[in-house]
Amino acid sequence: MHTPDNPALDLKRVLQALLADQHLHANDTLQVLEHAATHPTAHPLEQIAACALEDRRHPGQPLDLDRLCQWLANKVGQPYLR
Repeated sequence: MHTPDNPALDLKRVLQALLADQHLHANDTLQVLEHAATHPTAHPLEQIAACALEDRRHPGQPLDLDRLCQWLANKVGQPYLR
């Protein structure tokens, strides 16, 4: 359930967190937002992964769905189970 203490996951908040954690550049967020405008029903992590961006903290590694799920699990203190 979404409460003020546990807000829903939305694209802008995820992008802000990825920027703060230095996984993205500001220009990357613009690309994701443009993509999301044409795919508004996709999950925020799917929208980011679909842009095939490079993880800025790990050059040469993609920010694919698996890496994003690992990042999110770590961010909220949950184990990542594939």
